[in-house]
Amino acid sequence: MAKVYLDHLIPRDNFRYVDKNRQGLMEDTYKQSDIRLSDIAVDWFTRLRKPDFQRETNSWSPEGCVALLKSILNGDVVPGIIVWKSNESTLIYVIDGAHRLSVLRAWMLDDWGDKNIAYYNELHKAEIVSAAEQVRQIVNSEVGSYEDFKSFHQQLRHLVNESKAPRKEMSSWAFQRANFYSSITDGLTLVTQWVKGTYQEAERSFLQINRSGERLGSFEQMLIEHRNGPYGRVVSSIVSSGRSGHFWPEGEIEEELNIYVDEFPKYAESIHNILFRPPYNGEILDFNQPLVISKPSDRYEDGLELVALISENLLLSTDELKLELLSKHCTSGTRTIITQANEIFRVVLDRLSQLIGENTNPKSLGIVPLIYTYNHQGVYSRNLLYAFVYWLFSGTDQEIRDRKILYSSVRERFERILTTFKSQITSVASRKGGTFKSTKDISQTLNTTLTILVGNRDKSYPAVSELIKKEFDFTPPKSDAHPGRTIRKSQKNKVNINSLVESSVRCAICGGLIDLRQGKQYDHHFEKYSKVKITESANMKPTHPFCNNMRDKIEALQKSNSSAKLPKFVPGEAPQHTNQRQLTLF
Repeated sequence: MAKVYLDHLIPRDNFRYVDKNRQGLMEDTYKQSDIRLSDIAVDWFTRLRKPDFQRETNSWSPEGCVALLKSILNGDVVPGIIVWKSNESTLIYVIDGAHRLSVLRAWMLDDWGDKNIAYYNELHKAEIVSAAEQVRQIVNSEVGSYEDFKSFHQQLRHLVNESKAPRKEMSSWAFQRANFYSSITDGLTLVTQWVKGTYQEAERSFLQINRSGERLGSFEQMLIEHRNGPYGRVVSSIVSSGRSGHFWPEGEIEEELNIYVDEFPKYAESIHNILFRPPYNGEILDFNQPLVISKPSDRYEDGLELVALISENLLLSTDELKLELLSKHCTSGTRTIITQANEIFRVVLDRLSQLIGENTNPKSLGIVPLIYTYNHQGVYSRNLLYAFVYWLFSGTDQEIRDRKILYSSVRERFERILTTFKSQITSVASRKGGTFKSTKDISQTLNTTLTILVGNRDKSYPAVSELIKKEFDFTPPKSDAHPGRTIRKSQKNKVNINSLVESSVRCAICGGLIDLRQGKQYDHHFEKYSKVKITESANMKPTHPFCNNMRDKIEALQKSNSSAKLPKFVPGEAPQHTNQRQLTLF
């Protein structure tokens, strides 16, 4: 059954958001009134927010949207709206009733999701447009568009001004709608309950209302209940891109801790940008794709999984594991919460910067997400991302460094194998039936692939490719041929990816792909600087930062025919580091 996409109509925000220009306002003593339908059509509506942890407003069918409009039109009893007003930001948060308000707004603007595709994942465009067309057709035939209502009302006023009887002159359909629009302009309201008190009381109300109605997901509930722990605060801050908010303990704290807290928004913004920027539109035209694609309503859960995976090499495969992590230090004092959060931020940003980023971090591999976190058709694959991160950052800091050096020594071939057999590798997820069930298997496949490449560097690429095919029993992928001349979007992306890879810039040391918009360094390639003592463009080549800084070790391995031993990798083994990590240079 089609679902109508309405999530874009009411933005998300954190209950705890603080507008620094309005701090210290007194409690609002003015009597709050019911929400008027006329307010929904105008700028007042832009003051509304959904709690940031609430799931997407995309669960109503076209028929459900129409049924609500009919109920309101016919004067039937409609459940009330529950809201809370922040006296710091003056924003109004919808605790219950976001779907009802969104349907009314969509009807008034004639925006059923298809006019704001950019808000959503481009991959869902066909589904969004189809649902929008369905609901618009049913609304127009069974209810009437909002513009029709306005037009009928203008007709009614014109007849009244001419001293004519509108009921006789107009059809019953038009007259009813004209009268209803008149009621809107006269102040027709939706029953509205205003929650009083602080944001903590608003959170409590949201939790109680949704728990009793069984509409709150298990993760949403545990996040609200454990938002005071360092992991909940870090994830909330990252999702909010470091925006100021009540994420950290307030009041007077030690100067040392204030220094940490002042840096947290910078950490959060940097991590957010590495994970989710640039926006993804579904069409692959270049290498510049986000590392992670996540719907706004899923970013908190995805964020917690990524933070756990990146910082602790933990796979949060169950709600019990997520709860355990969120509960850590949840009732601890200010010092513990801030110092733990600082350590989480530092490790996550350090490790993400080892993967990708715009800076020239000497530890950065500068991976191209299109190769490592997207399938052969240009569709984001969470399984690939989780497996690569889980594998790369397994073990001690020394083991991670050694693995990166060995990987870089055969990176060109590694990426060719990954590109050639992408569909076979990602099919593990289909067979296993879920992200976490396949992560360890895919990570083991990556480790075995590296083992074969390192142990057979003296063989030709076709020979090594054949070894890998036999090792994993890879069979040729199914043909994507179809009748007709029109090329499908998935086929376009596949052609574009292959063309980009064939014509790409490559690292002068490892031969792997480079996106020049990401972090890179330049190597004195033909003659080392220590010999020529000058820098000129003819002698310079772009490299991955890690390759440039580990050049001697990488090139020594490339020139050697002897087998090098890979660091031990045992999927599922406990991480080999302590909570207080010492971040080494490489």
